[in-house]
Formats: sequence, C-alpha cells, structure tokens
Amino acid sequence: MLVVALLLTVSPGVGLAESPTVLEYKVKGAFLLNFAKFTKWPADEFAATNTPVTVGIVGEDPFGSTLDQLVAGETIGTRPVVVKRLAASGDLSQCQILFIPKSADAANVLKHVVSPGVLTVGESDNFLDTGGVIRLLIEDKKVRFEVNMDAAQRAHLTISSQLLKLAKTIKPLKP
Repeated sequence: MLVVALLLTVSPGVGLAESPTVLEYKVKGAFLLNFAKFTKWPADEFAATNTPVTVGIVGEDPFGSTLDQLVAGETIGTRPVVVKRLAASGDLSQCQILFIPKSADAANVLKHVVSPGVLTVGESDNFLDTGGVIRLLIEDKKVRFEVNMDAAQRAHLTISSQLLKLAKTIKPLKP
C-alpha cells in the first residue's frame, strides 16, 4: 500500500501499472512522433509517397513496447510510422528519426550516421555538442528539448518554426 501511495505521489495521474519511467518514455515517444510532424526531409529521402517514416532506436531500448503502441496506426501525411531496433554499428541511414538513449555512446553512434536525412534525437548531456540534432531532457519533472540548428542543416533537415518556438534552447548555426 505504501509503495502504491508513493508511486502516485511521485507521479500524479500514473496508473498502477505504470512506473515513472514508463510514463517518461510515453511522453518522449509522443515527442518523437511530433518531431516527425514538424520536420521536413530532403525531397529524395523517401522512395514513394507511402514509404514509412522509420523511427530507429540504437542499442538498449528504454521504450519497450510503449513506442510501438504509440505509433500503431499513426501516419505523417500519407506515410505510416514504423519502429526499428538497430545496432550501433549497423546501417543507421535506414531510418528518418534515430533515437540514441542515455545508455549508448552518442558520439560513437553519431559517427555512423553518414547520410543526410536522419533526425538524431538523444538524451545525453553533451548530445548537441557531439553533433546531435535534438536533445530530450527532464527539467522540473517535465520533458523538454533543445535543438542544434547546425546539426539539422548538416542533415539537410528543416525544422518548423512552430517546433522551434517550443524548444528550451536553440543552438544557432555556426558562421
């Protein structure tokens, strides 16, 4: 009973079957889906109008089945959204969004992202400094994000000004 009371105190609105971590990754999954809706990829990124938008997760998957459930039946325009689990040393260009969890070596993973058109999203403190496009962070028990405009430009991505207005921090383009 005490554990249940503590869980509800720490995370108001969280059901008994959900831990704070599960809730955190549900919110982060929703952010990934919305990032896809407010990002423009290069014209040649998709083979056809119904080619899926692929969200790749590198290494240890903190989402479990949460992200799969979240994207089930979702579309970005006419494109379905799919999730793939990837090895850090594998072909990371097969996705449009690449999530790099805290447990992964972000700097090493980013070295393997060689083709443009991949929106890299990570959690590590130095993610933007290592060349990532969007960093997710927790501040005051809320999920926030920061954007590296230079990395977005190198990836040939255009991030909507509507999304940028919501960013905690925007790291500007380098001169």
